[in-house]
Amino acid sequence: GITKSSFDTAVERNMARYKGKGQKLPPGIEQRIKESVLRRLIDDAVIRDGMVDYAAFMPISRLGYRDYGRSSDIFQKNRPGQE
Repeated sequence: GITKSSFDTAVERNMARYKGKGQKLPPGIEQRIKESVLRRLIDDAVIRDGMVDYAAFMPISRLGYRDYGRSSDIFQKNRPGQE
């Protein structure tokens, strides 16, 4: 599962990428990094055969403006040029 320790470690790793470049950090960058890390952390309980089982947690997506949606009809489709 997701622990505070694993979250903090991921935040520090991403912050080090910015700090290592020797540039002044932009205002609010730490908060943006925390939000980015949190969006990418997936609980092991929803992993099936090495892939995310979306039906196990019903993700919410931002559609735009104030609109959000839930994915209940999940399907796969190849990208153009992909077989």
